[in-house]
Amino acid sequence: MANAVCNAISDLSYKLYSVISKRDGNYLYSPFSLHAILSMIHHGSTGGAAESLEKVLGITGTKKAAAGYESLLEAISFLYSVKLYVVTKVFAQGAIQDDFSALATKSFFAEAESINLSNTEEAAATINSWTDAKTESRIKDIVSASELTGSNLVLVNTVNLKGDWLIQFEEKDTKKTKFYISETETVDCQMLHSSERVKYGEDLDLESQVVCVAYENESIYLMVFLPRDRMGIKSLEEKIQLKTIPKILQNMDLADVLLYLPKFNIESKIDLQAPLKELGLGPVFDNPEFPSVVDGAIKGVKLVQKASFGVTEQGTDVGEAAIRNHFVILEWLPRGGGKK
Repeated sequence: MANAVCNAISDLSYKLYSVISKRDGNYLYSPFSLHAILSMIHHGSTGGAAESLEKVLGITGTKKAAAGYESLLEAISFLYSVKLYVVTKVFAQGAIQDDFSALATKSFFAEAESINLSNTEEAAATINSWTDAKTESRIKDIVSASELTGSNLVLVNTVNLKGDWLIQFEEKDTKKTKFYISETETVDCQMLHSSERVKYGEDLDLESQVVCVAYENESIYLMVFLPRDRMGIKSLEEKIQLKTIPKILQNMDLADVLLYLPKFNIESKIDLQAPLKELGLGPVFDNPEFPSVVDGAIKGVKLVQKASFGVTEQGTDVGEAAIRNHFVILEWLPRGGGKK
């Protein structure tokens, strides 16, 4: 069942990316944690909301999703040498139903709480304080009081990955380098340098070089795409598809690579209502029917996700440097994936 959930998450990832990538600038989101929280509220939905959630989430049957997530999240909790902060909570104006609260805790490792959302200042402070504590201050201020106006169901979703590289970069080799953000415009950024043996490949269809930078837990890689064309990021975004990643991994080999990797930090906050409605979840927001989540009628649903990701000499966490216009995919590879 965990495999079915993983496949459904991947499918949602590419569908959502096709919508979000139309935006300018940097963006970072976690399809995994988003799929989890939507699967969770799917259990309490009826009518058009339930139908649209089942279609977009790609899993038939709420019990199957719950069992799959329980297995998947249990496995993630035992990952060694990395810390994945996945923080999910439902805040509701009315009383949370006991069955839903128990499901959230058992199968989705999540929480649910009733608060006074009509007092937006106090509610925002409560939500932000909880998020700050759960992420060890890595993610702050996920919502503002103005964003809560008119909502009586708030779905909070944050994700942050902290882990050390298998082979760390030497700080003495980090140098300020010009980074192109257009054909002629550059910004200064700190560039990590190393020469090491890593998984490497070239994809002719994507016109890109690809490298996997391993964490201490070698089943997890940072997968980095570098277009051959300096301004090839848009073409890459348009061409990359769900089937692309496994195909690329199968054709990657260990190679000695001179690696230049920007030192950067991204923090991205996305109001997911518009992109999810574009994917077909309009009924969730326009006619929310969640009788098994909270007592009383739901008048407005708010779904925000805030994610942070930074690359340093030691690994990934919240860093200090920032650049624009790069494309990074974090891929969890099962042992034996790709060529050795």
